[in-house]
Amino acid sequence: MTDMGYGNYKLHYLRTIDKREINFIIEIDHSPMIVIEVKSTDMVLSNSLRNRQRWFSKPTSGIQVIDRRGILERHPDQTWLISVERFLSLLV
Repeated sequence: MTDMGYGNYKLHYLRTIDKREINFIIEIDHSPMIVIEVKSTDMVLSNSLRNRQRWFSKPTSGIQVIDRRGILERHPDQTWLISVERFLSLLV
């Protein structure tokens, strides 16, 4: 996306001093845009994903990707629980 001129995109991993972590943060023009957590089959949103807004000054969307077929759930605060095959189909 950066190479095509759509902005300055970066990919980050976050781990706090108290060992809480977020797997992926996609940033555009120095501002976090989306937070992604990857879990094997956990249908409960991770604490890091649910509490992500306290780490960022601007609201971010959140996605928890799980290895379970056919899952697509919307949760409060722009948060989604989605199966890996659906998530990957969005990237094509």
